[in-house]
Amino acid sequence: MCWCLLCCRQIEFVEACVALDKLKPAAKAVRQLGLQAEFPNIEALYRQRSLARLVGKRLWSVALSFVGNDTVLQTTLVRDMAQLGELSLAEDYRKQLGLPPSVLTVDPGQLAAQEAARREQYIQIEQYINPEEQLLFVIDEAGLLRASEALSGSDVIGLDVEWKPSHAAGVTSPAAVLQVRWRCGSLHTTGV
Repeated sequence: MCWCLLCCRQIEFVEACVALDKLKPAAKAVRQLGLQAEFPNIEALYRQRSLARLVGKRLWSVALSFVGNDTVLQTTLVRDMAQLGELSLAEDYRKQLGLPPSVLTVDPGQLAAQEAARREQYIQIEQYINPEEQLLFVIDEAGLLRASEALSGSDVIGLDVEWKPSHAAGVTSPAAVLQVRWRCGSLHTTGV
C-alpha cells in the first residue's frame, strides 16, 4: 500500500470518528499518527466535551483532576460549577487553582446563603465530636510519633485513605490523607 493511500485512510478514520462524535479515539489517533496539522483542534475539542460530561454528572473532584494545568479548562470548570449552584465549591476551586478573582464573580450574600444551606443539608461533624476524645492532626514527624504512641495498644475501628485520582493508564498517586479512628480518639494526617 502506498504512503499516500495509508495517510488518506488514517485521515478518513479520524473524520469518521469525529462524525460519529467519538472524540476520544479521534484524539488518540491524531496523537499516535502525528496528524495534528490536519486536525489542530481535536484534542481541545475532546477535552472540552469530556469536561462537559464530568460537569453534567457533577463529578467535581474528577473534573478538577482532569483539567490539570489547562487554565482554559480550569476557568470553564469553575464557571460551570457556579452556574450549577456550586458557588462555594467553585470559589474554593478557583483559589486552589490559583485563578484570578476576575474569573468568578462572587456575591458575598449569595455565597453566605449557599454555605448556610449546605450546613443545613450535611451533618456538621463538630456536634458529634466528644471533647473528652483525643483528636490528632499529623503534619510532621513529631505528630506522627505522638499518633503512634496514642495508637499503641488501641483497637482500630476505622481506616480511610484518600489520594488524587489518575486518569492515565499506569499512573498512580501516593496517599494524600490517612484517617484512623480508634475507641478513644481519631487521627487525621495529610501528605502521607
